[in-house]
Amino acid sequence: MKKNRTKAIIALAVFLIAIFGCMFAADRIQTGNGSIEVTEGWIETDVGNLFYKLYTPESATAESKAPGVLLLHGYQNDHETCAAYAVELARRGAVVLCLDEYGHGATTAGLVNRGYVNHKVTVNYGEDSEADGTFKTIGGPIRYKVMMNFSNLSFFDEHYTTDSDGNTLTDSSAGGNYAYAVLAAMDNVDSSRLAISGHSMGTWSSWSVAANFSGTDIEPKAVVLQCGELFRDSAYDSEKSTSITCFSFRRNTMNSAISATIQILWMTICFAAIFAPSSSAAQRTRRHGTQPMAALPTARRAGWSC
Repeated sequence: MKKNRTKAIIALAVFLIAIFGCMFAADRIQTGNGSIEVTEGWIETDVGNLFYKLYTPESATAESKAPGVLLLHGYQNDHETCAAYAVELARRGAVVLCLDEYGHGATTAGLVNRGYVNHKVTVNYGEDSEADGTFKTIGGPIRYKVMMNFSNLSFFDEHYTTDSDGNTLTDSSAGGNYAYAVLAAMDNVDSSRLAISGHSMGTWSSWSVAANFSGTDIEPKAVVLQCGELFRDSAYDSEKSTSITCFSFRRNTMNSAISATIQILWMTICFAAIFAPSSSAAQRTRRHGTQPMAALPTARRAGWSC
């Protein structure tokens, strides 16, 4: 009896050591062995509060500003989906903000704030036609209309973004515009070296953020679309569309760990522009002109916690 009890105690001790060992290892990985500060916070907006996780390398200070990257997750995910990319980018010196988009995670703003219209297309935007039925009117509950307009973006032509009932695509960035503005305003971020990446639904959000800030002083240097899509030129509103270079890649069927490693390497290559030395304010003014930053409803950082 004593032997069995001793064995049970030893087994319990081994399991507890293994559990706490794994917790410690996970913390070391997530924080880059202590070189990355991981914090959480809220962005207060007119449509609700947006939750995010921020990865800050110790090298990023007000005196030595770092590049910034906004990561946007896919449908039915949250900010944790972006953790692997965030850690690797932060280890390379970037401040990374991972957002819970509208209707996801801890964010209180609903997906309906993205907007919707009473029609959809069944082919790629710009290739549709009412004559062949690829541009069609839809009915049903608002939730259905929101879902059917996931790939319809705020900066598309009014033919797509408005309807006869007065509905409109309000914010296809799904809160990304707010998060990008907050990231750019951080005192340890170099606002001339910003980039965006999104996966699946997050690719449409990434497109929308890039279009919203194109031509401003905080225009992103690059956008990486993971499992995203490109559209015909005829889909865009010429006054809102972005001239920013976008890179797109899709998941493959190889081992997920190998695939993730390749994607992280590819993302780092695509983001090479933000890791280059920043230009002077005068050079940025000449390159981007003097257009004001895109107007946004009230947004404020709040609720920091470690």
